[in-house]
Formats: sequence, C-alpha cells, structure tokens
Amino acid sequence: MNSKLVSKFILIIGLFVTLASGQYDLGEIRRGEHRGRLTPGEIATITIITIAVCLALGVTVFFCYYVNKQNRKMQARYAFQG
Repeated sequence: MNSKLVSKFILIIGLFVTLASGQYDLGEIRRGEHRGRLTPGEIATITIITIAVCLALGVTVFFCYYVNKQNRKMQARYAFQG
C-alpha cells in the first residue's frame, strides 16, 4: 500500500514538473489545435484586415489621382488668363 502511494506521488510530481516546464502543450490534445498554428478566427481576422488595407490603399490612390487631375485642370484654366 505504501509503494502505491509513493508511485502516485511521483507520477503527480512528474506531471506538474512537465506542465511547469512547458514541454507539454494541453492545446495539442484538444480539437486538433497545435502550438504555433493559426486558429480559424485568426485566419479570418488576418484576411479581413488585408482586404481592408487593400481597399484603403485603392481609395487613397484614386483620391490622389483625382486631386492631381483637378489641379492640372485648374492650372490650365488660369494659366491662359494671367
């Protein structure tokens, strides 16, 4: 009986040492998640942010083109009056 108690104690201490040292990742045994891999939520967030940045860049380029075009029209209009 005493040897069973000692072996259980050693097993529990070994488990705590393993968990504390970071060698065992509990996420690996849950729902197929692995350390260092992206979850579907993270992938969706990265995709949405990428699309938003691309759209913002497109709007910025269009705005700069429009303003430049309007400036050239105004300069051409007032250049002949001077």
